[in-house]
Amino acid sequence: MIMRSSFFAFETARRAIANAQLGLDTVGHNTSNIDTPGYTRQRVDQVSWAVNGNSKYAVHKGFYPGMGAVATGISQIRDPFLDARYRAEAGNYGEYIVRQDGMNDLQNIFDEVMSDALHEGLGNIVDKLEKALSQPDAQEYASTVRKDVEKFTSMLNKYSTELGRMRDNQMDDLEVSVNDEVNRILKEIAHLNEQINKVEVYGNPGNELRDERNMLLDELAGFVDIQVTETKKEITQDVALNYLTVTIKGTNIELVNKDQYAEFNFNRNGDLAELSFTDAGGTAHNAAATDALLEKGGLRGYLDIINGSGSYTPGAGENDYKGIVYAQKYLDSLAQSFADAINAVNKQNNGGTDKPLITNSTNNSMAGVTASTIAISSEWRADPNEIILSNSDTIANPVEAMRFINAISTEKRSGVLPDLPNTTFQELVAGFTGLIGSEKKQADELLAASTKVISTLDDQRQSISGVSENEEAINMMTYSNYYNAAVRYMTTLDEALDKIINGMGIVGR
Repeated sequence: MIMRSSFFAFETARRAIANAQLGLDTVGHNTSNIDTPGYTRQRVDQVSWAVNGNSKYAVHKGFYPGMGAVATGISQIRDPFLDARYRAEAGNYGEYIVRQDGMNDLQNIFDEVMSDALHEGLGNIVDKLEKALSQPDAQEYASTVRKDVEKFTSMLNKYSTELGRMRDNQMDDLEVSVNDEVNRILKEIAHLNEQINKVEVYGNPGNELRDERNMLLDELAGFVDIQVTETKKEITQDVALNYLTVTIKGTNIELVNKDQYAEFNFNRNGDLAELSFTDAGGTAHNAAATDALLEKGGLRGYLDIINGSGSYTPGAGENDYKGIVYAQKYLDSLAQSFADAINAVNKQNNGGTDKPLITNSTNNSMAGVTASTIAISSEWRADPNEIILSNSDTIANPVEAMRFINAISTEKRSGVLPDLPNTTFQELVAGFTGLIGSEKKQADELLAASTKVISTLDDQRQSISGVSENEEAINMMTYSNYYNAAVRYMTTLDEALDKIINGMGIVGR
């Protein structure tokens, strides 16, 4: 057995007091941030410190106890697996909430009121035509029929305008999301990477900066499906730094790499939205590549709502979601089909010679009729008798008027709406509203399910990373007892040393 140095135990006691004080300070810091958004609970990391450094040639005639504990740092309590799950679901939630908002806007345009209005408009036209059948001179009803047809075309103009307004709003929201949200977040994450490394290279904890970065990563995950990777790299023998990289999930395309970051670009190409970006490594990705890479997230939701053509054959830049393009193609197809049907009957009633009643308002042509341009022809506007309801003023139930009735109310139309083939105009109007309602219901259900999942994951994260009053109260008592015990240990050592210095070896003096 060998004697230790006089102040060996005092160093152990000193470290114990220092560790206890650091623990109490950390408890106080946690408690004061209990309501701080994004704050992650912190803890003191400490390890046992043992005697080391004996020569292999030394004669071992005794042993030393350990030298107590030493604090190695202050770390955050987080679960990387839960963070990854939360951010994966945040991509779904971000996409579904944009879709739900978009479908809500579409339903507000194509609601039952709209359906009833168009349905009533077609009914009014048929009603006037049926009244013409019962009159000896059906042609007298030409002006009233013209009035109801003009009302119907004006309604199509109105709904097309409202759809265009919705498209503009969605485009504006997407542009703001790209420039003011996604690009800002990417830049701030890269800047925080640099700040965290500057702080931690000197051995200081960058926990508050990490909290800020984690909040930004959660926010970014709502727009783009991301994967976050943190790798440790040794700078010197005693210093190692963690470098954070953000990639598009399932790829090696980097959105953030250390202090380098990607930048997204928004472009409006006619009625379609285009996104492109330059990644953190400087490689440019065009609109087609970007569309394929954005599998979920808020940006995907905007592209689906704006560029979705549903069951129609998609054009360049379009996708298969039932969005604004889908609704616009339906309105345009309905307008063109209605114009073709009415013009074909009037041509037949005119002995096979064209006598157009409904045309494109931009050039008074029968071609290129859309919901925004459909109108009665300038000739019919000038003369109501352009419509041929009867070729005789003495024949009841003229076949000419009956042809118009059949064209509107009984003849089946194909090619107007792929989801509803071989349907009448009135069935098309009612059926489309039902399709939008069904799509809206699905969007609501997906968002509700995702909300539950992300709420559960957030609760799980908070149970680990959030500050609990009860736990901190227990920690405070623990560190307080730890502190008192260390102080008592220091006092006992002092009393023992005093006995040795002042009480030993005085006999016989």
